[in-house]
Amino acid sequence: MKVLSRNYILFYTVPAIVIFLAQSSLLNGQSLKRSYGSVFVKTTEIHGQYQPVLGGMGTVVFNDKLGLGAYGNGMLGSVSFTGSDLEGTPTADLSLKYGYGGVFAEYFFINNQLIRLSFPVKLGYGAVGVYADETDEEMEKSRLLVAEPELHFDIRLGNHVALSLQSSYRIGAVKELTHVSNNTISGMNFGIGLKMISN
Repeated sequence: MKVLSRNYILFYTVPAIVIFLAQSSLLNGQSLKRSYGSVFVKTTEIHGQYQPVLGGMGTVVFNDKLGLGAYGNGMLGSVSFTGSDLEGTPTADLSLKYGYGGVFAEYFFINNQLIRLSFPVKLGYGAVGVYADETDEEMEKSRLLVAEPELHFDIRLGNHVALSLQSSYRIGAVKELTHVSNNTISGMNFGIGLKMISN
């Protein structure tokens, strides 16, 4: 069904936020560890179309250098294209949606009270689906494995808030599908996030 990525947003983003809140409580008063939680929106290109992707992430940062955390994100809307309906019609109107989440490690090159420059590497698991526009029938579906190196440039807006400019490259792997290949689901992403930082 077409609520695929909405379900993945809830399934993965909510635990990420919970992890962040728990980490903030556990790490209160410990100088060697910090944490942050973030919501973000990014855009990705599939079949020549750009669609927004919404997500969240939560992280524990050790000695201001290495972060370990969890994340989740899913596509808002869908990518429309023409393809086979797998029943002999070669020009059916179809749509594609996906969602995924997992864990990541993050290295901070710069981490001070003004700016932060970091390199998260995400590993994720999710699903991608293709649907018939006219009937909403699921044409095909696959599990989705993702490796996604990112670059984050954060500008502190206060002691506990930062604006984050982000770019990444999604490397996706799917099962053999008619309309979706590894190349289709892989690509550059650009986004912006809001991070809540514990001290």
